Amino acid sequence: MDKIALELAPRNDPLGFAQRAWSNLLEIEEKFKQDGVEGRAHVVTQMVQSLLALLVFPQQKSFFEHFSQWPVNALDSEWLPTQEFGNTEKLGDLLRHMRNAVCHGLVAFSGASTQGPDCRFVDEISVVFSDRSDRKADINWQVRLEGRQIKRFLYNLLEMLHDGVPGPFENT
Repeated sequence: MDKIALELAPRNDPLGFAQRAWSNLLEIEEKFKQDGVEGRAHVVTQMVQSLLALLVFPQQKSFFEHFSQWPVNALDSEWLPTQEFGNTEKLGDLLRHMRNAVCHGLVAFSGASTQGPDCRFVDEISVVFSDRSDRKADINWQVRLEGRQIKRFLYNLLEMLHDGVPGPFENT
Protein backbone atom coordinates (compact mmCIF):
# COMPACT_ATOMS: atom_id res chain seq x y z
CA MET A 1 0.00 0.00 0.00
CA ASP A 2 2.91 2.37 0.47
CA LYS A 3 3.38 3.01 -3.22
CA ILE A 4 0.71 3.49 -5.84
CA ALA A 5 2.30 3.24 -9.27
CA LEU A 6 -0.05 5.48 -11.18
CA GLU A 7 0.84 8.08 -13.71
CA LEU A 8 -0.12 11.40 -12.17
CA ALA A 9 -3.30 12.91 -13.54
CA PRO A 10 -3.36 16.71 -13.92
CA ARG A 11 -3.56 18.63 -10.64
CA ASN A 12 -6.91 20.16 -11.64
CA ASP A 13 -8.37 16.67 -11.96
CA PRO A 14 -9.71 15.18 -8.67
CA LEU A 15 -7.58 12.07 -9.21
CA GLY A 16 -4.40 14.09 -9.79
CA PHE A 17 -5.00 16.22 -6.72
CA ALA A 18 -5.73 13.13 -4.62
CA GLN A 19 -2.62 11.35 -5.91
CA ARG A 20 -0.46 14.30 -4.82
CA ALA A 21 -2.12 14.39 -1.39
CA TRP A 22 -1.38 10.65 -1.06
CA SER A 23 2.25 11.20 -2.04
CA ASN A 24 2.60 13.92 0.61
CA LEU A 25 1.09 11.59 3.22
CA LEU A 26 3.66 8.89 2.46
CA GLU A 27 6.51 11.40 2.78
CA ILE A 28 5.26 12.67 6.14
CA GLU A 29 4.76 9.12 7.44
CA GLU A 30 8.35 8.32 6.50
CA LYS A 31 9.60 11.45 8.27
CA PHE A 32 7.61 10.55 11.41
CA LYS A 33 9.11 7.03 11.36
CA GLN A 34 12.59 8.57 11.25
CA ASP A 35 12.12 11.32 13.84
CA GLY A 36 9.28 10.08 16.06
CA VAL A 37 7.45 12.49 18.34
CA GLU A 38 10.60 14.55 18.75
CA GLY A 39 10.32 15.60 15.11
CA ARG A 40 7.94 18.02 13.47
CA ALA A 41 5.99 15.63 11.22
CA HIS A 42 2.27 15.33 12.03
CA VAL A 43 0.89 12.21 10.34
CA VAL A 44 -2.66 12.60 11.69
CA THR A 45 -2.81 16.16 10.37
CA GLN A 46 -1.57 15.10 6.94
CA MET A 47 -4.03 12.19 6.79
CA VAL A 48 -6.92 14.53 7.50
CA GLN A 49 -5.60 17.11 5.02
CA SER A 50 -5.38 14.37 2.40
CA LEU A 51 -8.95 13.36 3.20
CA LEU A 52 -10.04 16.98 2.89
CA ALA A 53 -8.39 17.14 -0.52
CA LEU A 54 -10.60 14.24 -1.61
CA LEU A 55 -13.78 15.57 0.00
CA VAL A 56 -13.68 19.27 -0.73
CA PHE A 57 -11.65 19.98 -3.85
CA PRO A 58 -13.51 17.83 -6.40
CA GLN A 59 -17.09 18.53 -5.24
CA GLN A 60 -18.01 20.52 -8.36
CA LYS A 61 -16.40 17.96 -10.67
CA SER A 62 -19.01 15.17 -10.36
CA PHE A 63 -16.83 13.45 -7.77
CA PHE A 64 -19.66 12.21 -5.57
CA GLU A 65 -21.62 10.93 -8.57
CA HIS A 66 -18.67 8.66 -9.34
CA PHE A 67 -19.25 6.93 -5.99
CA SER A 68 -23.05 7.01 -6.03
CA GLN A 69 -23.35 3.52 -7.52
CA TRP A 70 -21.86 1.67 -4.54
CA PRO A 71 -24.11 0.74 -1.61
CA VAL A 72 -22.23 1.26 1.64
CA ASN A 73 -23.38 -2.08 3.02
CA ALA A 74 -21.79 -3.89 0.03
CA LEU A 75 -18.33 -2.49 0.78
CA ASP A 76 -15.79 -3.81 3.29
CA SER A 77 -16.69 -2.12 6.56
CA GLU A 78 -13.08 -2.36 7.81
CA TRP A 79 -12.16 0.86 6.02
CA LEU A 80 -15.48 2.72 6.22
CA PRO A 81 -16.38 5.17 8.98
CA THR A 82 -18.71 3.88 11.68
CA GLN A 83 -22.22 5.32 11.38
CA GLU A 84 -23.07 6.73 14.83
CA PHE A 85 -26.49 8.02 13.82
CA GLY A 86 -28.42 8.89 10.71
CA ASN A 87 -28.50 6.67 7.66
CA THR A 88 -26.23 6.39 4.65
CA GLU A 89 -27.02 4.00 1.83
CA LYS A 90 -24.57 4.99 -0.93
CA LEU A 91 -20.87 5.82 -0.76
CA GLY A 92 -21.50 9.08 -2.64
CA ASP A 93 -23.93 10.17 0.10
CA LEU A 94 -21.37 9.32 2.79
CA LEU A 95 -18.77 11.50 1.06
CA ARG A 96 -21.26 14.34 0.56
CA HIS A 97 -22.19 14.33 4.27
CA MET A 98 -18.50 14.24 5.23
CA ARG A 99 -17.83 17.19 2.90
CA ASN A 100 -20.71 19.13 4.45
CA ALA A 101 -19.23 18.44 7.89
CA VAL A 102 -15.89 19.89 6.79
CA CYS A 103 -17.40 22.94 5.10
CA HIS A 104 -19.66 23.78 8.04
CA GLY A 105 -17.13 23.23 10.83
CA LEU A 106 -18.71 20.03 12.10
CA VAL A 107 -15.54 17.94 12.35
CA ALA A 108 -14.07 17.07 15.75
CA PHE A 109 -10.98 15.15 16.86
CA SER A 110 -10.74 12.98 19.94
CA GLY A 111 -7.87 10.99 21.34
CA ALA A 112 -7.43 8.13 23.76
CA SER A 113 -4.11 9.31 25.20
CA THR A 114 -3.38 12.01 27.77
CA GLN A 115 -2.86 14.39 24.82
CA GLY A 116 -6.48 13.85 23.78
CA PRO A 117 -7.29 15.31 20.34
CA ASP A 118 -3.72 16.60 19.95
CA CYS A 119 -2.20 13.11 20.05
CA ARG A 120 0.24 12.45 17.19
CA PHE A 121 -0.19 8.66 17.12
CA VAL A 122 -2.62 7.48 14.47
CA ASP A 123 -3.86 4.53 16.55
CA GLU A 124 -4.95 6.83 19.37
CA ILE A 125 -7.05 9.35 17.46
CA SER A 126 -10.49 9.46 15.86
CA VAL A 127 -12.30 12.02 13.75
CA VAL A 128 -16.07 12.60 13.96
CA PHE A 129 -17.96 14.09 11.01
CA SER A 130 -21.43 15.48 11.72
CA ASP A 131 -24.08 16.92 9.43
CA ARG A 132 -27.51 18.50 9.65
CA SER A 133 -30.21 19.60 7.22
CA ASP A 134 -29.54 23.32 7.80
CA ARG A 135 -27.54 25.50 10.17
CA LYS A 136 -30.41 25.91 12.66
CA ALA A 137 -31.27 22.20 12.81
CA ASP A 138 -29.89 19.66 15.25
CA ILE A 139 -27.21 17.23 14.11
CA ASN A 140 -29.00 14.33 12.40
CA TRP A 141 -26.07 12.45 10.85
CA GLN A 142 -22.69 11.42 12.26
CA VAL A 143 -19.84 9.04 11.45
CA ARG A 144 -16.60 8.26 13.25
CA LEU A 145 -13.38 7.43 11.43
CA GLU A 146 -10.70 5.91 13.63
CA GLY A 147 -7.16 7.07 12.96
CA ARG A 148 -6.06 3.64 11.80
CA GLN A 149 -8.90 3.67 9.23
CA ILE A 150 -8.08 7.02 7.65
CA LYS A 151 -5.25 5.76 5.47
CA ARG A 152 -7.29 2.73 4.35
CA PHE A 153 -10.23 4.99 3.57
CA LEU A 154 -8.04 7.32 1.50
CA TYR A 155 -6.34 4.45 -0.30
CA ASN A 156 -9.59 2.76 -1.24
CA LEU A 157 -11.22 5.99 -2.44
CA LEU A 158 -8.18 6.76 -4.57
CA GLU A 159 -8.17 3.22 -5.98
CA MET A 160 -11.91 3.38 -6.71
CA LEU A 161 -11.54 6.75 -8.39
CA HIS A 162 -8.70 5.46 -10.54
CA ASP A 163 -10.09 2.02 -11.38
CA GLY A 164 -13.81 2.69 -11.25
CA VAL A 165 -14.37 -0.37 -9.05
CA PRO A 166 -13.73 -1.16 -5.39
CA GLY A 167 -10.49 -3.02 -4.94
CA PRO A 168 -8.86 -5.01 -2.19
CA PHE A 169 -6.99 -3.19 0.50
CA GLU A 170 -3.57 -4.37 1.58
CA ASN A 171 -3.41 -4.20 5.38
CA THR A 172 -0.40 -2.45 6.81
